[in-house]
Amino acid sequence: MKILFLSLVLCLFFILQVKELQSSEEVFESIFFIKAIVEDKELTKEKRPKAFPPVIIQQLDDGNMEINVLMKKNGECQNSKTKLEKTVELNKFTMNEGKLQVYITKMSVTDHWIILYEGELLGEQIRVAKLLAPYMYANQEAIKEFKLFSKKEGFDERKIIFPRIEEECTFDSISEEDKFILPEYE
Repeated sequence: MKILFLSLVLCLFFILQVKELQSSEEVFESIFFIKAIVEDKELTKEKRPKAFPPVIIQQLDDGNMEINVLMKKNGECQNSKTKLEKTVELNKFTMNEGKLQVYITKMSVTDHWIILYEGELLGEQIRVAKLLAPYMYANQEAIKEFKLFSKKEGFDERKIIFPRIEEECTFDSISEEDKFILPEYE
């Protein structure tokens, strides 16, 4: 009887986790603004990013995600696409053929998320955390929670950057082949 009860509880727990993941992934699809960023590398003031463009995150049919960033490169607006490949672990994805692990954490503040990148990027080991929200304004509770998360993850709180939103490029300014479909909502 105890074994039956335990297996029932574990099944229920698994179902709730899957349900939570599905609802999290559905919500985690929108245009997001980077509210804060922290990394483990020491950056000079000149190398610190001062502004970030909005990020478009889309859920793909296969469970993977695509991140689109519209930014200015060599004087032209270009769309940079990155695919996050789903893993068997809850809210964990990989990039760059598995060299970079990406953890997505839903915050207690509504519509706010933390993305933690760990691994190798362009031949260097990195650890970066970003606070994302679909709003242009900063939520002080979310920033406070991000600071606590950063400290818990071993980041130096003094390295947290609060960038402004870069809006040099618009969706109309990129070529047709670089365009993408924005998520639709009911």
